[in-house]
Amino acid sequence: MQSTERPQIFKNTEISQISKRDAVKKLEHFLSAMPAGQLAPSAIRSQLTKIKESLYLSILTKTMKNLYEQASQYKSWRFSKEGLLELRKNVNSKGIEAAKKSHAMEKQLKDELDGKMDVDSTGPDGQKANDNQNKNVISDSQFLTFEEEQEYVSFYETKIRDFAKAFKLSQKVKATAVMYMKRFYLHNTVLDYQPKQILLVCLFLSAKAENQFMSIEEFTKHQSKTSPADIIDLELILCQSLRFDLAVIHPYNAAYGYYLDLQEYVTDFQLLTKAHLLAISYIDTSLFTDVGLIFQPSQVAIACWKLATIKINNSSGPGSTSVALDFDGYLSKKISAKLLVNLYLIMDEIQQMITQYKAPSMETVKNIDRKLFYCKNPAKNSNSLLYKKLEEQKELAQKQKKKKADKGKNDDNTMDHGSIDDVFS
Repeated sequence: MQSTERPQIFKNTEISQISKRDAVKKLEHFLSAMPAGQLAPSAIRSQLTKIKESLYLSILTKTMKNLYEQASQYKSWRFSKEGLLELRKNVNSKGIEAAKKSHAMEKQLKDELDGKMDVDSTGPDGQKANDNQNKNVISDSQFLTFEEEQEYVSFYETKIRDFAKAFKLSQKVKATAVMYMKRFYLHNTVLDYQPKQILLVCLFLSAKAENQFMSIEEFTKHQSKTSPADIIDLELILCQSLRFDLAVIHPYNAAYGYYLDLQEYVTDFQLLTKAHLLAISYIDTSLFTDVGLIFQPSQVAIACWKLATIKINNSSGPGSTSVALDFDGYLSKKISAKLLVNLYLIMDEIQQMITQYKAPSMETVKNIDRKLFYCKNPAKNSNSLLYKKLEEQKELAQKQKKKKADKGKNDDNTMDHGSIDDVFS
């Protein structure tokens, strides 16, 4: 005969010391052993429900965490603030060194074209030709700093928003394109690739990645200065720079998840919807900061919800004593006090980065653009002599390779392989 001894109600401290699965088994065993028609004590049923919910949430949280940690975004595209700073400095310094060499080669090609190969000859003013060359050498101060590069890229990231609106592309397409651009310039410099060209390639690729494909002809038909070839030529370079990691996880889904979950705690549905829309607007702003390269999407989402609720509560009026939307109370019910301490530190940092964001002014961008005109890498400029020379060399190498391959193929066809009988002789 099964024992129907009533189990002791587990205290919270005891539950944390034993397996939640064991607790569920014991409680279910007790309930199943009760005589037919006898109702289980409400305390037992209530505790069983709570433990099951807690067990489900812990499994779900662990599963989602493991899923995100398997994503390429977690493995390859998360950085510290210091790491981002160092990476951008290195890209800038390497870009300057490469551009310097290219400018020297460009100058040499121009001199060859002008018939000024003899560096010891003197010019009409009595100076040596190499002295004239030195005057045209670009100094370090004339190149863009890594801060100027970042400002320049940041400005064109905001232009993605305008193009996405014009093409009627979705929120995710816009967000993915911005992240592509951020990642691209972690490994490339604006001295080599113009952001105004790269932003279009990012937008075209993100439309495909987010299942909102449009043909290349449709994408370029309203852009007089951009041809389909311009997009296609840079698309592979973009993919290589992204390491072909095209999937991007954004905070929007997490923000919507909080919206659904908060409906159990907030009775004013209109107020909650307003807060959700505000949170989305803060996420939109966060795209143009570095939070997406430093923090996890769920952390960004919860920080934006916090910002939204702060704004709503502050707008309720100076005479109001009640909190219109108690987001802190919601968090305290969902997350342990120990974890909340760390979470609030992360949220504060994210909120600070979002609220302090300021788009670069047009005047600043124009000054950078004028500076870039003279210091950009000639090897990447299709109008430069160096670029044309490199393309000629590349074309010649391809012809020689093809010629060699054709020769080898002809040699194979004319080779005397003998007969089958020779193999067995």
